[in-house]
Amino acid sequence: MTTPDQAGPVARLLRYANEVHGLAGRCGRPDLAEVLAASAARWKDECTDIVVAGAQKRGKSRLLNTLVGHPDLLPVDADVATNCFLSLRRGPRLTAVVHRNTDTGLIETPITVESIPDYASMRGDAGKRRDVVSVDITLDNPLLDGLRLLDTPGVDSLTVGHRQVTVAMLQRADALLFTLSAQDQPVLRHELEFLAEAAERVQAIVFVLTKVEDSANWRSLLEENKARLGTFVTEAIAADPGRTATLSPLLRAPWIPVSSKLAEAAAAKRREG
Repeated sequence: MTTPDQAGPVARLLRYANEVHGLAGRCGRPDLAEVLAASAARWKDECTDIVVAGAQKRGKSRLLNTLVGHPDLLPVDADVATNCFLSLRRGPRLTAVVHRNTDTGLIETPITVESIPDYASMRGDAGKRRDVVSVDITLDNPLLDGLRLLDTPGVDSLTVGHRQVTVAMLQRADALLFTLSAQDQPVLRHELEFLAEAAERVQAIVFVLTKVEDSANWRSLLEENKARLGTFVTEAIAADPGRTATLSPLLRAPWIPVSSKLAEAAAAKRREG
């Protein structure tokens, strides 16, 4: 993104928001003023935030690694749950910084890229990952120009806090990529419930079906996922028609089949010439 044109619609909207913010304060509505301030901060942000979410073992981290061309950057062990959210954005070089909550506030600590799993993985060092909120990673990749990718804990994690981290991230998201795997069972109830919650917080949602390389029936699985989603949305709207506006867009969201494994193999072939 670029800085908004001072005569453009975003700049005008920010001026209106400032006026309403002041009015809310004068009228004794600090709650409304807080919401407006948070929204205005997002409008002024020059970076588009895309949250990548899904259950464990659905291929989120490997997908991100493949997109940025670093297969070993984020921990991808099949049994490892991401412990916090990881931010990928563009920078002049490959760096990693841990953000940790302390009694005196949030502190930042530079770490080596190789030690990221110690802080961000449930199989990492328990002492190092204590109170870690996020790991901010920068790398020089044109894909990340004006873009920030956010990897999140699995929405099916047994740790309640992990799901809350993912839901909280949606408040700052411009879009959500929700991953499902062609090598696992179809979308489950808790995933559908998360999607319904997500649809109330973010407008742009895209489904990504990962691991299609070793699945002969990924197309039929994709259709079954769509059918389950359709049934869930229809029943939810029938139970509460007031949710129509937020849930209906899920039925129009695009589905993208991908294979990180094949992409990595292709990249290796290119390097070999």
